[in-house]
Amino acid sequence: YFGDIVLSADGHTIDLPRHKLSKAGIQAFLDSNKASDLVVDMIMHKGSQDVFLEGIKLGIVLLDEGNEVVQRSLYHRFLADGCEAFFHAIADHMREAQAEIKGSYNLNQMDLAAVGPTASLMALPDGHTPRTSFS
Repeated sequence: YFGDIVLSADGHTIDLPRHKLSKAGIQAFLDSNKASDLVVDMIMHKGSQDVFLEGIKLGIVLLDEGNEVVQRSLYHRFLADGCEAFFHAIADHMREAQAEIKGSYNLNQMDLAAVGPTASLMALPDGHTPRTSFS
């Protein structure tokens, strides 16, 4: 027994004894207090990568082990409000991340080209030779 989980919902403090609730029970409690709606709203929030990432993390925790209560809540939210904007927001963040990775990769390639091929060979461990072809 590690103590109680204390949650505040709508200004009320609720004590949840940790030893009495399963993970699914905590997920269902959070879902009943609109955590699934919060996930959708956080992911669709424009302008903050941190809010988006925290929304993704909360969604992963709520859906851990395939929680059907949370799945049902998300399904009903998507039926009521449509899901196009939600998945569009995820696709936008993925495109931004992909562009950032490509940009970082290109910068690294330019840095290696600027210092010449000997600099990249010096980074290889002893006994390793670079591959010159991929066949």
